[in-house]
Amino acid sequence: AYSTTAQHASDGGVRGAWAPLFDCYQVDLVLQGHNHLYERTDPIRANAPTREAPDGSTIEPAKDGTTYIVAGSAGRPRYQFQTGEPESYRGKIVPGSNVVPNSYVWQADGTKAPESINWSRTRFDDYAFVAAESDPGRPGGYSTLTIRGLDEHGQEFDRVVLRRAVAHGRGKVVRRVVQRVVQRVARWRRTRTHSRCAVWSRHARRVPRSETAHRLGGGTSPRGLIEARADHEAPDHRIVIYVPVTGQKSPEYDI
Repeated sequence: AYSTTAQHASDGGVRGAWAPLFDCYQVDLVLQGHNHLYERTDPIRANAPTREAPDGSTIEPAKDGTTYIVAGSAGRPRYQFQTGEPESYRGKIVPGSNVVPNSYVWQADGTKAPESINWSRTRFDDYAFVAAESDPGRPGGYSTLTIRGLDEHGQEFDRVVLRRAVAHGRGKVVRRVVQRVVQRVARWRRTRTHSRCAVWSRHARRVPRSETAHRLGGGTSPRGLIEARADHEAPDHRIVIYVPVTGQKSPEYDI
């Protein structure tokens, strides 16, 4: 969709078919292949860059747009950028090189249409690969996707961080889920001698947990008190019930 290589440059058909969808659904990152080099754009929306994103930038795709990276730099033969278009990467940044006046875009009929662009932020014409590191974050914080360009020796020459806010509210959802599951446990345990059990998130993370005690039935009923615990910031809502006294395990509930 977006490239300034001399051999193929941008594909207008791909751009026309997919870029509006990427804009509509606020896609963070698009990895492109075929061209044997590395090229990263500034974030783009509606076929235009929304801001400059030099090496080391933090980008917020929800408002900034989608970042496109050509990641075909392991292929042979080596490709080149447009005539007079220099490489630009960490340690060799060329001011103003994001503007390429003599690029082109392929049309549906197979012809080339001249295109002057200003979104080509990083260009590296040697063997390289892209590394991606994801941190899902926690409610109220940020999830991040760190994208790094590494050369054949493992040296980093480009990096950006794509960041999104993580919404609050998952704890409330899990509390409601736990309440429903606790009621099911109470019914399941009616014939048991011991009724004290615990409800845990299966994939617990090292985050603070909260506890809630639910009294069902009241009085001195042996099944009157059920302790429910849940990891309110767990990445899923798969609930497993354990009965520590008897060592038994109830059915699992997928929420």
